[in-house]
Amino acid sequence: MARMKPPHIPPQPVPITPVDFIQQVLHDCQGRDFLSRRDEAIIRLLWDTGGRLSEIATIDLELSRRVVNVLGKGGKWRALPFGPATGKAIGRYLRVRPRHPHTDSTTTLWLGDIRRHGPLSANGIKLMLRRRGDTANARATLGRNLHAHLGRHFQSHTFLKAGGSEGDLMLLNGWTTPQMARRYGASAAIERAHEAARKISVGDVL
Repeated sequence: MARMKPPHIPPQPVPITPVDFIQQVLHDCQGRDFLSRRDEAIIRLLWDTGGRLSEIATIDLELSRRVVNVLGKGGKWRALPFGPATGKAIGRYLRVRPRHPHTDSTTTLWLGDIRRHGPLSANGIKLMLRRRGDTANARATLGRNLHAHLGRHFQSHTFLKAGGSEGDLMLLNGWTTPQMARRYGASAAIERAHEAARKISVGDVL
């Protein structure tokens, strides 16, 4: 056994969350109540920025600049930009946040259920995503529970597919090596390769 080589186990790429599934999850959050607006803002932020669960749970929001400052691995801060739709969802949440009975008890952006004290923890966001995923039948569509890391894969794939560079993706996601950018973008690399091949259309030069 000491002289045997371990078997090669190819990495299993994580499937990209279908856009129509996330749209369904967001549609289920279209209410005027506190939880609906909070949940939509969190889900949009996760899928828009690719931030880690622990990072999004404790963000420092700069709404005027459309960025959230997060404390990543190694105690390093970085700014994550977000788009207009995410900014609009955050703005809607900020309008209902003052009505929460514990709004003055913490400066943390995300608050828990109205019946509970204090901020919403990372584990609370995890449970919220699972509930929202269950409502949209995540098991049937994704084969797994809805969780925050799927947003990270979605953001990486979408960013690279739109022509973003691996270097920029590294800076946004707080990676120090290009291997991580390739790993997270590998889930749907073949789709990007097919689109590039169609655009280049090698056969047309013949």
